[in-house]
Amino acid sequence: MRPLEINKRGFTLIEILLALLVITIGVVAVTGLLGASLETSSRARDDLRAVSFSDLVLNYLHPLDFDAIPDHGTLSIPGHDQTPISIQIGNADPARLTVAHPDSNLTRGESPREYGVAYRLRVTNESDLKALTLEVWPGFNTREKARVFHTEIHNWNQRP
Repeated sequence: MRPLEINKRGFTLIEILLALLVITIGVVAVTGLLGASLETSSRARDDLRAVSFSDLVLNYLHPLDFDAIPDHGTLSIPGHDQTPISIQIGNADPARLTVAHPDSNLTRGESPREYGVAYRLRVTNESDLKALTLEVWPGFNTREKARVFHTEIHNWNQRP
């Protein structure tokens, strides 16, 4: 007797199901990576905006005369595009501000992009030292953890 010959054309149902399972696992993994990538990109953008705003404020205050930096009130500083910005100093509640983004790639006629921040600037005055603490929340959401920047300005005129 002759053994039966089985026609081996095509795939079995189990082979097709296993291939679909492998493809599904790959698609789910890639989709999860895309979500994490978008969140990381968003955090990096927020950090850049916080650093950009703190750089704008603190670098403006450093070369000022020691007595020109108030402990509370309002101070006008030039923005990234040289437009005056009013900075609140010493408020208990965070202030909100929209700032033009420092982008050198703008073409003629294109309006500058803007970003929003919530911030709180505190100035602690000692005899020959002013400690500046700037808390920045990218966007206007103050429920998240603030990015905190700190610098000290010394009154070199009072030092011997």
